[in-house]
Amino acid sequence: MIDEKIVNELNKFLNNDEIKTNEPLSKHTTYKIGGCADYFIMPNKIENVQAAIELAKKNNIPYFVLGRGSNVLASDNGYEGMIIHLGNNFGEIQVDGNRITAEAGASIIAVSNRAANEGLTGMEFVCGVPGTVGGAVTMNAGCYGGQISDILVSAKILDQVGNIKDVNPEELQMSYRYTNILQKRLVLLSATFELSKGDSDSIKQKMNELNERRRKVQPLDMPNAGSVFKRPGEEIYPGKLVEDAGFKGVKVGGAIVSPMHANFIVNEGSAKATDVMKLVEDIQKKVKEDTGLDLELELKLLGDIDKNSEMI
Repeated sequence: MIDEKIVNELNKFLNNDEIKTNEPLSKHTTYKIGGCADYFIMPNKIENVQAAIELAKKNNIPYFVLGRGSNVLASDNGYEGMIIHLGNNFGEIQVDGNRITAEAGASIIAVSNRAANEGLTGMEFVCGVPGTVGGAVTMNAGCYGGQISDILVSAKILDQVGNIKDVNPEELQMSYRYTNILQKRLVLLSATFELSKGDSDSIKQKMNELNERRRKVQPLDMPNAGSVFKRPGEEIYPGKLVEDAGFKGVKVGGAIVSPMHANFIVNEGSAKATDVMKLVEDIQKKVKEDTGLDLELELKLLGDIDKNSEMI
């Protein structure tokens, strides 16, 4: 429910075009699914992020920091709280020798392209990941044999009480598709990656090869949120488990397990979050019955979707 007093408070430090109310989350997630957020704000400097979080806490309003929404399934009922969108306003990229520092809202693809242009190798693995730096670090994103923790040297964060701190990867407790950023309610502001000198043309060639490989095996032409499930063990691939369980091509409402890659559930155009979650739950149950393995969501759930699932 919208409280005009909250809107008036936001207007004290944000411009009118930086504040939206009843904003559809389907416009801000790659799944193109989700109801409306009560407040959707787009601050353009760190102190305004701090002020928004302080306002939310003071008024017991849930808040979530959102980038491109590429690993998020938002509730059909929306989000009864404040979405703090870090996008183009936090998109600066700087290079210093072998190190590249990028703000949280910068596209991780743009950062990898900048690295390639500078003749820096080590970020090729994220050249096709459709998210922001903030999301990539928060989820310790990885593919094709690499992950963010391999190259991250430091991150600038807002801590739980609104102080700006520089932290190292160990302090973020980085592991497979995990950091403590969400658990500790931290806000990632920027990240610094250490790379190695390389040949720009060779780096770009490798990136082209990885992107071509991605196009051949992933349903990039349909709205999705990337891999749905984490690997339940080393060299145990969820796509194969889902396929072996008989779910490849299975539909619920407007959601379908991709016939191209079974660890992707795609939106055919009219999918609801409940459609996706029905597929998720059915898959988890069948895989558990067949193999004894528990498939954990890599996908993050935003809002009130399922009482038994992790929500942010």
